[in-house]
Amino acid sequence: MMYQRTVSFRKHRNFCVLCCLVAFMVIPPSSEKESFPRRRLSELEQPSFTISEEERNLETLPRNRRLVLIDEDNSSTLETSRHKEPPALSRRLAGLRGATTDVENEELSNQRIKKESFSAETMEATLTVPLHATTGTHHVHVYIGSPPQRQTLIVDTGSRLMAFPCKPCNNCGKHASDYYDPVRSTTDVLPKCGNCYLAELSTCLNADQKCHLKQRYTEGSSWSAYELEDLVWFGNSNLEESTDSFMRLAVPYSFGCQIEETGLFKDQYADGILGLAKHETSLIQAMYDAGSIRNNAFSLCFTRTGGSLSLGGSYAQQHREPMRFSPLATTGSGKNMYSVNVVEVRVGDICIACMSTDHTIPEELNIFSSGKGTILDSGTTDTYLPQMLEEPFRKAWKEASGMRFSKRNHESYTYEAFQRLPRITFVLEGMQEDNNVVHVVEPVAYMEDVPTDANGNVIPWSGTAALTNRIYLEEQQGAVLGANAMLGYDVLFDIGGKRVGIARADCSGSTSIIE
Repeated sequence: MMYQRTVSFRKHRNFCVLCCLVAFMVIPPSSEKESFPRRRLSELEQPSFTISEEERNLETLPRNRRLVLIDEDNSSTLETSRHKEPPALSRRLAGLRGATTDVENEELSNQRIKKESFSAETMEATLTVPLHATTGTHHVHVYIGSPPQRQTLIVDTGSRLMAFPCKPCNNCGKHASDYYDPVRSTTDVLPKCGNCYLAELSTCLNADQKCHLKQRYTEGSSWSAYELEDLVWFGNSNLEESTDSFMRLAVPYSFGCQIEETGLFKDQYADGILGLAKHETSLIQAMYDAGSIRNNAFSLCFTRTGGSLSLGGSYAQQHREPMRFSPLATTGSGKNMYSVNVVEVRVGDICIACMSTDHTIPEELNIFSSGKGTILDSGTTDTYLPQMLEEPFRKAWKEASGMRFSKRNHESYTYEAFQRLPRITFVLEGMQEDNNVVHVVEPVAYMEDVPTDANGNVIPWSGTAALTNRIYLEEQQGAVLGANAMLGYDVLFDIGGKRVGIARADCSGSTSIIE
């Protein structure tokens, strides 16, 4: 799929690129009408243990041990040191980007200072790239190494690591792209035991001296990998443009070179995953630290078939209303998650979780802050609400629509019946008192297979249409606002500002823009 391209530059830098053009085979999504697998890509913590100060200072760690710090209540904490750029890769990166003069370095320093002064309404993105979606999951094109090799990755705000198959991988599936080949890259660096950049997430094995990673997800899938570092940057489907225009934003970054995949990771269309959780090992953090993006932030704007990812801020030109902001929650166990404070939930006009008149927090509202809290998780296709709200939710649904709440796949709906389905409204705590954020999830977003045009507008139908409700009432603690709750909105994840921003938006544009 070729994207329309509009490229404008606010500044120019000469750089030298050593690359060769390669062709990429893309596996088209299935055209079958069957329901696709539901994805839940919130990561699960690995087993952890206390490490003595003596062991922590060793150059090599005991076999099969994980370097994870434990706090006093035995919950795992990840206090990762800043990403360290290896000298060899620093020199190669300088050659690829071109040497900078003292004047240019001063200009970059001044630009970095200005980053902190951006107001809420003018947090402009440095780069916006297109997304494409298959089976309800959104993907971005990422380029790695020199010459560049493209990988198609799931954008997942519920996990931290970037990972994809590397040659050789005997236990990996067939995906959108060829496996990344470290042998072809002239800029890759293989960290060894004692120098693992993802130390708190990896296990160092004496057998091969590699830094090994293993990640499991809520859905049951998992992968195993070893740590590798190379140049990484975002682009679009056009390799030449992604190299010539976007490579100047490349940063050296450590990722997982997968050697084994299980479950949906082995069968999926995407090559791998791009973890965007708020963590010091994230690619967003690395790009901000390197000065490639102006703010420690990114935004996601989803449609059913694609959308856009903006780096360093949001792409305000696509907004249909002013962006509203909600602070990230400070409670809950999901320290790396984008958790928000829910102050009201409505089904249609009926409030099923509301603040008491005496301003005390009732149990049905407090449940949204329990456990991991209420998280915005782009890697989860659907929305999951607390199980304790099932009875009031079903009752309100029946009262609002005149129909029972159905969880059957491919339930038959006339267009008139569809129009009676209620909006689901989440009121989130605002940055100021009496300035809460009202986030409405429309039926076209939470119902699957609704006939729509290219802009996401519902197309009326005659007879019946087979639709599936993708709201689940089964969370024991907290809630998950998945990708379907984000459709039609530009959602800003402002890591530096410790907040999220939400604005209705036209997410159908497929341009690549560098400001």
